[in-house]
Amino acid sequence: MTAESQDLAERCRDLERQLEEQASLLEEARAALVGAAADLPGVPADPSPSQDPHGSQVKEPGLAMIRRLRLQLAEELRQATATGSTLVLEYQPVITLADNSIEGVEALLRWDHPVHGRLAPDAILPLAEEAGLLPDVTAWVLRTAVGQLSAWQQQGLAGGTFTMRVNLAPSQLQSLKFADDVRALAAATGVQPQQLILELTEKAIVTGNDLDRYSLAALRNLGIGVEIDDFGTGYSSISYLQRLPVDKVKVDRSLIAGLGVEKKQSAFVAAVLQLIRACGLDAVWEGVETAGQAAELRRLGGTSAQGFFFGRPQPPVALEPLLRAGFIKSDK
Repeated sequence: MTAESQDLAERCRDLERQLEEQASLLEEARAALVGAAADLPGVPADPSPSQDPHGSQVKEPGLAMIRRLRLQLAEELRQATATGSTLVLEYQPVITLADNSIEGVEALLRWDHPVHGRLAPDAILPLAEEAGLLPDVTAWVLRTAVGQLSAWQQQGLAGGTFTMRVNLAPSQLQSLKFADDVRALAAATGVQPQQLILELTEKAIVTGNDLDRYSLAALRNLGIGVEIDDFGTGYSSISYLQRLPVDKVKVDRSLIAGLGVEKKQSAFVAAVLQLIRACGLDAVWEGVETAGQAAELRRLGGTSAQGFFFGRPQPPVALEPLLRAGFIKSDK
């Protein structure tokens, strides 16, 4: 089989998998589409099976149904972003490994969809990007997260060194006003710029243009932290890491899989940590799920971590007792 044939076969298999994964979602969404299809441009009001000229029913093609579903979901997401009524943030603790103290949180987006229930970022963000809503969605997340940090400060639950991590859309860096907008938001809420850490993927930072670099430099000049998210899944190399305009690196969970169980994994993680430190950066280890992983990261000299072992993403009210205590118990 030629390389072209293999590539075509793989793409066909990917499409089949996507269709299978969305089959159950399509069944649940059909009832919602019946009532909403009239509002979709160029879509018949009744999505029920049509009749062919000879009177037999013809089922609607799966791909057409998927397109109609995504159009409907995109419009619902547009409304949710405009009103903020069904978008919510949960917050996952980021802890200092030495004493399990809470040094900050990461804001994670959720969408309480009236039909499909609570949707996570991996379902929301691709849809937002496809519909051109990603800047609006991430701007809502930033405003809400900074507002929550301000509220915690007023309640005495977050000190001046407490940090809020927010995932940033690369397109936001294309605005010359973005850094000024973030500064104004921080000033209006009483949050210090150094309490904000904006996370971007390696690809977004490495492949950015001059305007991206200008925005990143402006953010860093304000004292706002910039962090590589999911380090180890893309462009990770010494040459890139040395010249990226960032302060911190969040190491992907895949790099610590098996840590505390496989001896060779400890040597690998130690090498990654040494590389990051040699570039003058700090590391946050994400995806810590076991006591063994946490203990080995401490032994190797890791400083910061987050993961289910320390705490799952939670609504603000549920997290407040932990913030009041100031640390996470590790007797799990």
